[in-house]
Amino acid sequence: MRDTNNIIGQRIGMLVVQSESAPAKDARGHTIRQFNCQCDCGKSVVFKYNILMRYQLISCGCTKFPKMPPPDLAGKRFHRLTVISEAEPHIQKSGRIMRRWNCVCDCGNEKTILQHNLVNPLGTQSCGCARFKRAIPPRPRGNLVGNRYGKLIVLAATDPIIRSNQSKRRAWLCRCDCGSEVVIAEDNLIGGHTRSCGCLRGHSIKGKTFGMLMVLSREKTNGSVRFYRCMCRCGNEIIVSEDDLEWGTVTDCGCVEHGKQRVDLTGQKYGKLTALREVSPFINPKGKTERAWLCRCECGREVVVRQQNLISKVTRSCGCLRRKRSVKRNA
Repeated sequence: MRDTNNIIGQRIGMLVVQSESAPAKDARGHTIRQFNCQCDCGKSVVFKYNILMRYQLISCGCTKFPKMPPPDLAGKRFHRLTVISEAEPHIQKSGRIMRRWNCVCDCGNEKTILQHNLVNPLGTQSCGCARFKRAIPPRPRGNLVGNRYGKLIVLAATDPIIRSNQSKRRAWLCRCDCGSEVVIAEDNLIGGHTRSCGCLRGHSIKGKTFGMLMVLSREKTNGSVRFYRCMCRCGNEIIVSEDDLEWGTVTDCGCVEHGKQRVDLTGQKYGKLTALREVSPFINPKGKTERAWLCRCECGREVVVRQQNLISKVTRSCGCLRRKRSVKRNA
């Protein structure tokens, strides 16, 4: 076993420890022992104690593999660029030397480019002409009335749409197959970006019932969120977002909360649950009170469920449906 306290005279790889040198300080301020070593090639070097103990085979560096010669890119082609000759290297502030090459583009322009930008697949691909080249030829400005684009039929021209940078876009009034009329920018119509009034992005919920709300029609909005006009059972109309309807966040116009109309769910069935009686309400983290009902599941268990979860069909059992699906999945 190697004596870690005195290694003078021992051989470690191609090195023979001759004597101990002055200690050195590391980045943390710790003192590290150093030793003078003689390599088999005849060179004398100083190594730290932890480096000598860490490696089984070590030398002064004479056994390192020689560096590969730098690649010659002359005559090679990269995208739209063909390398002609090597240019003067670029020297950074840190002293790093970066090779550069003189290249000719397919358009005839010559440009000097860094080597790593040439060999990188996502690097420089041209002298700059490809950046300004239009992938799609300009379309003629014509009359689109009567043309069909997806589910949209162009009816008439309207006032242009003004972008945030104050530039103008030609716009057209279109009628969708679902009956809605919308104003669409011309480039979105011709480019195929817009193919409907928005009904293709999701299923239509017109005429459906969510809790005490029945969807009547869709409201016009400027953003991406869709809003619908709904009628409550109490006769009031309210505008609700599609997300609030789908997730069961809004199930009435507010009449239940203010005590104008309290729905009695006793005896009604929701999925596998049958409401037995109303119990003490829940208080959510925001301090809002929510009605709750004691329900009996078909499996015989009794659970307390929020009224909103019952009406919106979020909760349909005591949990047995989830357990059955888990058993089938693991079978």
